[in-house]
Amino acid sequence: MNLTDLPVGLMGLGIVAWLAMAIFFVIRPVWLGPFVVSVYFLMPVIIFRLMGGMYLPVGQLLVITIGPIILLGALLRQEPLPLDALAPVALYGLVILLSMLVNDVGIWQYKSAFAPLLFAALIALAIREPRSIHYLLAAFFFFVLLNTVIGGLQVAGFSQLYHLTHSEEVEGSGFRRGTGIATHFSQVGLYCAGAAPLLLARGLVAARRSRRLLWLASTVVPFAGILFSGLRAAFIGMALGILTVFLKWDLKKAPQYLLVLVILGALATSALPVLKEYSGNLKAHLTTVDDSAAARPRLAMMGLTLFAESPVVGRGPASFKRVFGGVGDAHNTYANVLADYGLLGLLGFVWANSAAILAILRTCQRRQDSDLYPAGLGLLGCMVAVMSVAFFHSVNYITTYWIFPALGLGLGMLPQSRTPAAPPDHLFAEPAP
Repeated sequence: MNLTDLPVGLMGLGIVAWLAMAIFFVIRPVWLGPFVVSVYFLMPVIIFRLMGGMYLPVGQLLVITIGPIILLGALLRQEPLPLDALAPVALYGLVILLSMLVNDVGIWQYKSAFAPLLFAALIALAIREPRSIHYLLAAFFFFVLLNTVIGGLQVAGFSQLYHLTHSEEVEGSGFRRGTGIATHFSQVGLYCAGAAPLLLARGLVAARRSRRLLWLASTVVPFAGILFSGLRAAFIGMALGILTVFLKWDLKKAPQYLLVLVILGALATSALPVLKEYSGNLKAHLTTVDDSAAARPRLAMMGLTLFAESPVVGRGPASFKRVFGGVGDAHNTYANVLADYGLLGLLGFVWANSAAILAILRTCQRRQDSDLYPAGLGLLGCMVAVMSVAFFHSVNYITTYWIFPALGLGLGMLPQSRTPAAPPDHLFAEPAP
């Protein structure tokens, strides 16, 4: 479905809605970030349900509509946009453009390759003050919760709740996936793997005992989401992300918190019938080397073969699909980037993510006394989690992936403080003032 195929009346209504949004978000820019995230996750469902299966490229639509609002707001408030912080993302985009030109690939035909990067810039620029990132993460956590609940209902037998996908059964194991309202199980596993360390970090530094336990208990939600998605790489990413949070916070205090997390996960799995039954199916799936898992090393080598043919700028976007037909991609982000954009592309991709990690580390070091510290601590574990998943899936084209480095870059744009504060001594201790 293309935007130009929409009825004239609907397009006119959209223009009126855009003007209303422009006025509201110029006045209250703090709500821009959570609005963008909410629309990105929920609008496809609304459009699909209300408009008879119509699908719109929501990521591209948001870039077109929200981008001018950000520029308009900055102009009216006479505040400079920190565009220099987005230089790594911009450089990666230039490498993509160069690869298209060298390989004579239609820029307009493969314009979707730029959409995730533009969306990342949109998220980063929408973070104008500390409250912005808190509201944005709240919108993201709400979607993770909603998606996990719907995914659980799907695997419990309510198949009519599926949105754009259908029940997917892995041959030989009897395992079926629940995708919630997301479009693919790999996306579910990806953002659930990132959400777990974010929730954990919030619980570790919570001031009140009740809130601390509540945040720790909430980590069951992304854990259940990964169970329903069946993405094995997400378990690895979640574990590495959680370990990173403890390493940065205080590894000596990790055992007691890990024990709490294990107990909460075990209680949820044994108390909820859908998780109890599903964990058994997942165990069978985990011990089954299906065709997808067995083919991944071969697909990665195919990507490196394409890279060898054009090592500097690669073969252009979607090179796997153009060369090998229905194979799709390398199922390894780093091999996929090498195949599509060569060494320059891999350097751009790694730099964009490394810049986000460095910005997060600066926040963790300089703002330990502020309410931004849990966001920074969690995002550090989140980046480790999603970049680990990237070894087993090609996520460079997934817009959801770019939300996380964008949050890191946006966090680094906020004013910094240098006053340190000690973490709490034990699980239910109040943090030092």
